[in-house]
Parts: sequence; C-alpha cells; structure tokens
Amino acid sequence: MRRITLIMREEMADCRLPIEAEAICPETMSKTIDLSLFVGNEKKKITEVFDIRVDGEAAGPATTEIILVGDCSRVKRVGEYMTAGKIIIEGDIGMHCGDFMTGGEIEIMGHAGDWLVREMLGGKIICHGNAANYCGSGYRGGRKGMRG
Repeated sequence: MRRITLIMREEMADCRLPIEAEAICPETMSKTIDLSLFVGNEKKKITEVFDIRVDGEAAGPATTEIILVGDCSRVKRVGEYMTAGKIIIEGDIGMHCGDFMTGGEIEIMGHAGDWLVREMLGGKIICHGNAANYCGSGYRGGRKGMRG
C-alpha cells in the first residue's frame, strides 16, 4: 500500500487563486509524484503547492491512498476519472471532486464544492459535511448525471 500525504503549503494558504488538480488521482500518483498543477493560469510543480510525504510502494492505483491535509476549498478536480484507490480529504474540497469516477473511494471530512462527482459511474463517495450545488448531476445540457 502506498500512502501519499499532501499537506497544503503555508504560503499557498493565503492564495485566492483556484488550483486545478486533476493530477491528484491514484492512477497518476501510483506511478509518479513529479506532477504539475495550474494555480490560476500559472503552471507549478506539485511541490510548490503541497508538502509531500510518501510511505510504501504501490502495485497500481488500487493500492494507492492519497490524503489531502489543509484548506483545499480552492483545489478543483481532485479524483477526476478515478478508477481505483482511495482519496481522503481532511477538510473541505473544491469544485468537481470525483467527476466521472468509475471506481475507488473518496472520503471528504468537511464540505465539498459544486459539481461533486458529476456524472459518476461507479465507486464510492462519502461527504461528512455538505455538498454544494449540482452534486451528482450531469453537466448543463447533458442528459444523465450520476449512474453508479
């Protein structure tokens, strides 16, 4: 089991720009942690946004667990297209978390932003707080929302 803990860096806590983090997903992080994220319109290495601690090895996405620590309410698209593994968010998470999931598990200890698990096909989502607008829905103009 590979456990990857991502702790929001102190200097990012005051930043008000959205962070596009579709790379934070067991499929990607089971292979590498040398990833890039967009903070606003600027591309940054993941190590500029999060302090990272890695424990253990992964045989693939199913044996990868990602833990996000800190205020992640501006972090968007975590777990997008997720097929296996687990993501634990120890606080709030931003928009589009778990979009298009087909497997795996996401557990959110706080609140989730808009479009949580949009068009989800499978897997498991647990949100201990409130989910904002359009949870499990289809995108505007789409015919189907959550089906899993």
